[in-house]
Amino acid sequence: DAGSGSGTFASLTEKLAYLEDLGVTGIWLAGYCACTTHFYNIKTVYACVRPDEFDSALGTAEDFRRLIAEAHRRGLRIFLDVITHGVVNDSPFIAEHPDWFQGGSWGMTDYDYANASFRAWWLDVWTRYVLDYGVDGFRLDVPRQDQMPLWDQIAARCAAAGRPIVILPEHTSTFHFGQHDYIGFSSDLAGEFCATPQYASVQLSCHDEGWVSG
Repeated sequence: DAGSGSGTFASLTEKLAYLEDLGVTGIWLAGYCACTTHFYNIKTVYACVRPDEFDSALGTAEDFRRLIAEAHRRGLRIFLDVITHGVVNDSPFIAEHPDWFQGGSWGMTDYDYANASFRAWWLDVWTRYVLDYGVDGFRLDVPRQDQMPLWDQIAARCAAAGRPIVILPEHTSTFHFGQHDYIGFSSDLAGEFCATPQYASVQLSCHDEGWVSG
């Protein structure tokens, strides 16, 4: 509830000591970029307006930077939830770059991954979240297989800058920039694990559970 002063970057920063005491080592942050209401009229990151701007209700870029720095000081890692398919239909971002969008899904307007200008922007956005703010990786919401080479490049750029990251696509076991099956571990699991660390996730619950549908 950002209106009461909780649910912001600053209030989460204040709770990091508590999370550290619980033994938490990573936070999947599904709330950071400009968003609005969508499903069930709930404001959510899944109603993304544009991914490269912070939600003013949550705080400023400096608030976000302080959150990441304090998390790292306590040994916690921060992973951002990336809405890979598009933005809400009334996003002004669509009018700014109409050639970057094509079709739609989930009641939203989809990005056109075939557009070279969009791909260059996409690479820059997520690389900057790592290099400028210190984000440790990304969880990808409903990614398509044709998007994954871009995440190869993002991970490679970050690694080359001395900031290796973890990328966890929805519906898969693991992902890193040396793996190209995107369904699970490759047949050369031992060889790849030695070459590049891999992280398998076991999901206990997520935002997709608990919905009431008619």
